[in-house]
Amino acid sequence: MKTLLLILSVMTWTVTSNKTVSGEGDVPSDIVAAYANTYNKGQVRANDTATLVLSGLSGATINSIEVYVKSNKSSGAGQFTVTADGVTIASKSGSLSEWVGAYDNQNYHAVSLYQGNEANVNELTIRLVGTVSSLYIDQYVISYTVAPVHSVTLMRGANIVNVLTEQKGGAGVLLPSLPDYNDWHFMAWTEQPFYTVNALPDIWYAAGERYYPASDGTLWAVYEYESEPATEPVTDLQPGIYIYYNTQDNLAVSGVPVNGRMDYADASIYNGNQFYEILFNAACDSATIQHVETGTYIGYNGTQLAAKQSVWSVYHNGDKTAFYTTVSGKTYILWPAVYKGGEIFSGLLEAQNISTTPTVIVHVPQEIEEKAFTCYPETGRDIEAVPADTREIIIPIGNYQLRISNGKKTIRL
Repeated sequence: MKTLLLILSVMTWTVTSNKTVSGEGDVPSDIVAAYANTYNKGQVRANDTATLVLSGLSGATINSIEVYVKSNKSSGAGQFTVTADGVTIASKSGSLSEWVGAYDNQNYHAVSLYQGNEANVNELTIRLVGTVSSLYIDQYVISYTVAPVHSVTLMRGANIVNVLTEQKGGAGVLLPSLPDYNDWHFMAWTEQPFYTVNALPDIWYAAGERYYPASDGTLWAVYEYESEPATEPVTDLQPGIYIYYNTQDNLAVSGVPVNGRMDYADASIYNGNQFYEILFNAACDSATIQHVETGTYIGYNGTQLAAKQSVWSVYHNGDKTAFYTTVSGKTYILWPAVYKGGEIFSGLLEAQNISTTPTVIVHVPQEIEEKAFTCYPETGRDIEAVPADTREIIIPIGNYQLRISNGKKTIRL
């Protein structure tokens, strides 16, 4: 059993101007201190503000905060507020007389703002807003406990891969990538292990990300089953259901026209919003395009996209396919991701030479298996048990039916 020896540290910050403080005592090496007073050095009149922000505390536990203040001869009041990582942990309103028993314009008195154990603090803010002239701040004295060093055990299934230990408390550990395992591709890390499911957990951590453990703990590698069907661009045009995308950036047309433009997304035969029924004429030099999920036609009005049935001209050469229209003697291609005015959308883009297009269409397979994820790639691909449901779900979409049965999707006429 590991025993943690926690040593109390004390740092003192003395006000040196209305923009600076000087640190003494047990000052953390990575700390950054920022001080600002809207008036003069430590003096805070009515409606003035003095703020000290300490960042880079690396998960320390704050134990106590004292501020040394004095007042005018017969007045001086305000409100102190203390926040840790943006959350208020203490506040104190009143006058110096109420806090220490009398006003004093000669000597500074310690005013306690906080006593406790606020853990995992990275940024501490102490703010004084004046209500009656004047209070004067000399020093801030903060007692704290350095965050303990934690270790993280990395697992692949039931096997320990590595143990990472922070170089110092609160520093975190850098998560590595792991090699693929048979047909399973490494994806991420998770705190809660699971057997095969069809979706990533809500909380996961990417390789290359810094992970900050609150205690000694364990992370499990998450793998994705690489069952991607063949997605070769079509070379022989025929009616069917396709996705249409740009091979240079792997971005596909998605959704339906709204206000003259459409959405875009990473090309995926798993994304039903990218499925379009394309009907070519006999010569395959023109076609109509219909969004499968909604039955909405993809057409155009001039140089804007429109939810209407339009006849598109078709360019096809080898595995390259493009849909375009001609307006006032100019060629406009249906483009999966137009960059214009700081925005990105699918729309019509003027093309000087359509034969250079990188766009392609890819058949959506009639049967698509759900994606699979697991922390135990060595156990195979059986989906985690769920309540039995032998029903086949049939969803009509245009001239087709989407059938879902036993975790598989099938598209049929």
